[in-house]
Amino acid sequence: MQQTGIVGQIDQICYVVDDIDAAVGLWASRWGAGPFFLMKGVAFPEWTWLGQPQDLSVDLAIGQLGDVQIEFIRPHSDLPSVYSHAMTGGAVLHHYGVLVDDLAAALARMDNLPELVTAKSGAGTAFAYVDGREDFGVILEMITRGEDVVGIFDMVRQAAMDWDGTDPLRPLSLD
Repeated sequence: MQQTGIVGQIDQICYVVDDIDAAVGLWASRWGAGPFFLMKGVAFPEWTWLGQPQDLSVDLAIGQLGDVQIEFIRPHSDLPSVYSHAMTGGAVLHHYGVLVDDLAAALARMDNLPELVTAKSGAGTAFAYVDGREDFGVILEMITRGEDVVGIFDMVRQAAMDWDGTDPLRPLSLD
């Protein structure tokens, strides 16, 4: 993925949904997106929301539509979190994800947009959510281009290339 613009290109579009199966079915049938890979009970180490540690887990599914990854997230809790504003039932556009080489530099280029979340993947790759709703209508996720993240993005993209439309939702374990 080649970086363009001041920060980069949009690599991922994420929706908060109340039903991942329904969202996958809709996107697979209407857009041809998929296959999607489901991860249940994902919790991120060192997750902070508004600077405070938060114990949060989600189910998420990722699939591909052309050059863009589509992600569906279903939080396990309705406690206040970065997802609260989007937990209205159905599916709500939540964030654009951008892969970046240098997270600190990317955040600095965000014109001081409020930082909502800082976290690390299970393998230790740092990412952050910034509040871009006023400027872009959505939150922005800056994701360090770590080996684990690139590996998953590549796996999903490759699966989409050979996909025949069957089995649109598949389990994925990160163990």
